[in-house]
Amino acid sequence: MKRRNLMQAAAAAAVAILGAPAMAQGGWPERPIVWVSVSAPGGNSDVVSRVITQKLSERLKVPVLVENKPGASGGIASAFVAKAPPDGYTVLAGSIASHAIYPLIGKVAFDPLRDFVPIMVLGTNANVLVVPVTSPYKTVQDVLAAARATPGAVAYGSPGIGSTQHMSGELLQKLAGVKLTHVPNVRGSVITDVMAGHIPMTFDGPSLLPHVTGGRLRALAVTSRKRLPQLPDVPTMEEAGVAGFEVSSWQALYAPAGTPKAIVDKLNQEVAAVLTAPEVVARFQQMGLTTAPMTPAEFAAFQRAEIAKWSAVVRDSRMQPE
Repeated sequence: MKRRNLMQAAAAAAVAILGAPAMAQGGWPERPIVWVSVSAPGGNSDVVSRVITQKLSERLKVPVLVENKPGASGGIASAFVAKAPPDGYTVLAGSIASHAIYPLIGKVAFDPLRDFVPIMVLGTNANVLVVPVTSPYKTVQDVLAAARATPGAVAYGSPGIGSTQHMSGELLQKLAGVKLTHVPNVRGSVITDVMAGHIPMTFDGPSLLPHVTGGRLRALAVTSRKRLPQLPDVPTMEEAGVAGFEVSSWQALYAPAGTPKAIVDKLNQEVAAVLTAPEVVARFQQMGLTTAPMTPAEFAAFQRAEIAKWSAVVRDSRMQPE
């Protein structure tokens, strides 16, 4: 009887020990979550992140705090999150640049597939080619004429090498047969620099739409196949005379590799609920952002396909880190 009681006690202790992580995991979240954005305040990732985290905080009953770590086309933020504890309390709002393009171009301190668990695509969007309202460029053809007249004289800004803004400029050079000068801005807001006239033009996404509709920037063209409902009078790049031009950007949520599946699934479900909330859908539509919630497995397959697509573009352009 004594031996049986000892064995039962040992078994109960083993169950308690083995079950502790599951129980702790089941209590997630119990403290604030840090949501790391790859862009500076006011950038695309930052704007999207703040819309989502406000609603996500309400659903999870804990603060979800946006922390901006811009630079290296998302590489600084990505390397930071890759080394974070895989406990669900540090996540990354990454992008097509950080997790599909830049690792193909330059050396990064993380593996976009091995070091992360994909959670959810947050949204996709077209970029818009914009210039200051005081710019002499009224159309895409004005830009191309100036670039042909003096190769390299027309500059365009981007958040960094490997961003879709950078890739948009590279594709324009290739398809139009012109030479532009790329100005990567890794610390501040490219949009602010363009509005101030420090950079002649840029391609950018949702965060610049209020500046266009507010009359602070002039939109010359959009990079999608179809015109944007928010800018019905702005032509596509193809309509503007650059045949075959199309660039779409995406933003997505990741956790460090090793994050428990239960936490990943919970985040996926809760973020999907936020993205399908009518007020969020309406807000994103105003920003030119399209949402299409995926499962983590669907997102993983999507990311691999994107890496394959952009590897061909990088190879053909012989792109190198600057």
